[in-house]
Amino acid sequence: MGWLKSLFGNKKEIDTVYVELGKLSLWFDEKTEPLLENIKDDIQAKFNEIRINCERARESSRALANTMLRNDKIPERAIQVMQGNREAYIKSVNLFLDQIKTPSSINMGLINDFLSRFEENLNYFTKTSSRSYYVLQEFFRDESGAIAQYIKKVDFLARSIFDNDYRKINAVSQKIEEIDSFLALRKKAGDLIEEEKTNYSSINAMKKETMDKMEKLEQSRDYRELQELGKEKDRISKEIRDNEAELISLFSPIEKSMKKYEKITLYGAGILRDYIDSPLHGLMKDDGLNITEVLAKMREAVESNQLDLNDKKKERTIEALGMISKERLQQIAKKHYEHVDSMEKLKRREGINTAAQKLNELNYKLSHLDNQLERSRSTIEKISKQMERTDIKKMISEIENDVEDLLSVRLRVRWHDETAQKPA
Repeated sequence: MGWLKSLFGNKKEIDTVYVELGKLSLWFDEKTEPLLENIKDDIQAKFNEIRINCERARESSRALANTMLRNDKIPERAIQVMQGNREAYIKSVNLFLDQIKTPSSINMGLINDFLSRFEENLNYFTKTSSRSYYVLQEFFRDESGAIAQYIKKVDFLARSIFDNDYRKINAVSQKIEEIDSFLALRKKAGDLIEEEKTNYSSINAMKKETMDKMEKLEQSRDYRELQELGKEKDRISKEIRDNEAELISLFSPIEKSMKKYEKITLYGAGILRDYIDSPLHGLMKDDGLNITEVLAKMREAVESNQLDLNDKKKERTIEALGMISKERLQQIAKKHYEHVDSMEKLKRREGINTAAQKLNELNYKLSHLDNQLERSRSTIEKISKQMERTDIKKMISEIENDVEDLLSVRLRVRWHDETAQKPA
C-alpha cells in the first residue's frame, strides 16, 4: 500500500498542545507576539505607502492647477466652466487628503477609527467631486486621471490593511478575555445569588410584618373613627355638589340673557360677569346679594324687549328670573358655608387622628419594600440568565479552531466545568 501513500503524499502532522484555561491568555500572547510584530510591520508599511500616495496626489493636484490648455481656440464660456470645475475639484482633493490622518500607533481601536473615518470621507469626496472630475476629463485627462489613480491606490491600501491575521488575533484575544471575565463572575455568581435570596427573604419578612401592622391598625378604634370621618366627608362633599347644582340650575336658563344684558348695561355689569363665570363664586363674593337688584333691572329690560328675545325665550327668561329670590340665594349660601365649615372640622379631626398618619407611613413603607423586592428579584434573574446565556464549551471550541488556523497548532484547553453533572 506504499504506492497509495506516495500518491497522495504525506500530510504534515501538527503538534498538539495542552494549555490550562487559566494560563491560556498568557500562552496565546506569547505565541502570537512574533506574528503580531510581522503584521504590525506590514500594516505600518501600508500606512507609509498611503502617505506617499497622498503626497503624490497633492503634487498632481498642484500640476493640475498650473497646467495650461493645449487648445487655445476654446470658447470663453467653456473656459469659464473648465476653470470653475478645476478650482472645485482641487479644493475637494485637498480637503480629502487633509482628512487622511494615519494612526500614531498600531492597535485595533485606532485602525478601526481610521478606516471608519476614511470610508466616510471618501464617500463624501466621491459624491461632491464626481461632476467636476468628469468635466476635467474633457480638458486635462492626464492630470485629473493621475490624481484619481493615486486616490484609488490609497483606497486599495486602506481596504487591504486587514488582509492578514491581525483581526483574527484580536478576535481570539477578546474571546479569551470574555471567558476569563465570565469565569470570574461565575465564581462569585453563586454567592451573589444566595446573598440576594437572603436579602429577598429578609425584605419579604419586613413586608409581612408591615402588613400585619396594617391589619392590626385596621382593627383599632382610631382607624374605625378614620373610616367614619371619610364617609362623613364623602357625604358632605355630595351635599356641597348638590347645593351648587341647585344654584347652577337657577342661573343656567338665563345665562345667555345675562350675557346680552351685560353688553347693554352699566349697572351691575361686574356682578353679572361673576355669576356668569361661576354662580357659586359670584354668590360667595356677593355678600349683599346685589344680584337680585341687577336681575330685577334685567327683567325690566326683558319685558321691554331690549334684549331682542323671541316670545318663547322671553317667557322662559321671565319665568326663570321669578325663581331667583334673595331668600333662596341666602338659603343656598348658608348651606354652603355650613358644609364648608363642617368639612374643615372633619379635616382637623382627621389631622389629629393617629391612625391616618400611621397608615400613611405603613403604606409608604409597603410601597418601598415592594420596590426593593422587585429589584432583588430582577437582580437574581439577571445573574441567572447571564450564567445560562454564556456557552463556554462553544467558545473554547471556537478558540481551539482559530488557534489551529492561525498558528498551525492543535490546541486543547483543559478546564474544570463546575456546572457539569457529577456521575452517580
